[in-house]
Amino acid sequence: MSSGNTILVVEDDDHISMALKARLQHEGYDVAIAKDAVTAVTVARQSEPKVALLDINMPGGDGFDVAKRIDRIAPGGMVRKVFITASKDPSLRQKAMDCGAVAFVEKPFTADALLAAIREAMQEEPPALFE
Repeated sequence: MSSGNTILVVEDDDHISMALKARLQHEGYDVAIAKDAVTAVTVARQSEPKVALLDINMPGGDGFDVAKRIDRIAPGGMVRKVFITASKDPSLRQKAMDCGAVAFVEKPFTADALLAAIREAMQEEPPALFE
């Protein structure tokens, strides 16, 4: 069962997925990892994420396949999708938006750019500098 701030990271590169996990946990998010498209749906069912970070190119299918499968188990756009890719193919951005993406981030990305996309997906405001 999710705490409401779970992020599913679907990324086949171990270094990237572990770096993302460490950074996102540091930011206070719960993180679930899937290394391929097939595992992603099972992990999504178990973790009930609010946001899915979806790599576009990976084994067992692509991020678009995962987005469609997640929508079948959590209809109504309940899982917000942020696509990440190293590809420079301009058509991928539109394809991601057609799959319900709330953000599209190209690798290499900065931590700040990714966190801004996640906050937007979570519908969060950045933390206040002064309280």
